[in-house]
Amino acid sequence: MTDYLSFTTLKKKDSASLLDHINAMTDYADFDVGKVSIMAADLPFYEGYQLFEVKDQTYHPPREIKGIWKPDSDDVRIFTYEPKYFYELNTDIDLALNEETIIDYTRFFFEYTEGLHGKLIIIETIDDMPWRDDISSEMKKSLAKHIHPVDISFIGDEKFLLNAIILYKNALIETEITVLRSGRVTFDVVSAIADDLPVIDDISDI
Repeated sequence: MTDYLSFTTLKKKDSASLLDHINAMTDYADFDVGKVSIMAADLPFYEGYQLFEVKDQTYHPPREIKGIWKPDSDDVRIFTYEPKYFYELNTDIDLALNEETIIDYTRFFFEYTEGLHGKLIIIETIDDMPWRDDISSEMKKSLAKHIHPVDISFIGDEKFLLNAIILYKNALIETEITVLRSGRVTFDVVSAIADDLPVIDDISDI
């Protein structure tokens, strides 16, 4: 997926404040500000909020927590990765969806959710594919002809329609995604591009 957010390292003072909240919110977290890295990025569709990614690499595998927070406040929310989590979140904080933010919101939603049947990954370039094995340049060239960035096909008073390529398990599909003004997301399969692809079909990037 396209790098659509600009991440920066959180300052030590902000890191300490954020970790205090995280540690207080969970039974298992005891993150030490001296042992973790915290990256943060502004979210244009959640004005005033930042996405955060906490990683403690002293553990193997590394411990990670992701969520959003409003700097200089007590408003910290840890992701559960279920779609309903974001639907509830969207009723609790202001969601700003418009022509400038809808594509990034769609990318964000797919990146940080996982449904009952597995992970859906938006593919915008051939390099986004999580190949399991080396593949031929001919296969890459053939698939690359069908892959494109997410684009908007319709903007209405109640919804947006977008076109996107999605990888589901080992199948690549062309989809039409519907995003309501409330932030609810659904999609329809337009066509199948390829299946039985040599990809890591249990991948999860959340």
